[in-house]
Amino acid sequence: MMQIPSMAFEKNTPNLFTIDLGGEVVNFSSDFRKYSGSFALKFQTRSGYNFGLSATSLASPAAMKEAGFHVQKTIFKYGDVVISSGIHDFLYMRDGNDVISINDISFFTVFTNHNKFDDYDISIHFGGGTGKLGYDPQSADNITEMTLGGFLGFNLKMPYFKKNGGLSLLMEYDGEGINIGFNLPITN
Repeated sequence: MMQIPSMAFEKNTPNLFTIDLGGEVVNFSSDFRKYSGSFALKFQTRSGYNFGLSATSLASPAAMKEAGFHVQKTIFKYGDVVISSGIHDFLYMRDGNDVISINDISFFTVFTNHNKFDDYDISIHFGGGTGKLGYDPQSADNITEMTLGGFLGFNLKMPYFKKNGGLSLLMEYDGEGINIGFNLPITN
């Protein structure tokens, strides 16, 4: 998804890896940068692990760039329900101090229900976690203690652009606000 974790492992996926590019408009004032952008490279193993590397340019002037490592594992699957857990946001921040912020590390568990109807697929993700899953680092001041938060997300895959994997509409609540976006694969 965009800010929250989603299903860790898709058994029938033909992809060895995926490359994600994203951006967001953060504010309309001139005090900070108005947007942030990110790049991610994700790998999936046959044993149910997902690994990811990310690079982000934040809108906040205090922490302009960060590089991250993420890992997630499917721990239970029954029918349409998948439970996975992991660690996201193990981040190296380039803000003049060059540190790894322990309070930003996100330990989480996510429950996913996946259903198909006609040419549409819908996935519902909900769970909880610590670190950046409990606050928005681009709108909050520096966090000095571990945070905890819940999240909820919907992913509706539509039959449009089916040749490339299908257009997905995304909506999520990350504990701070609602995020809306889309996922459009360029190649398959």
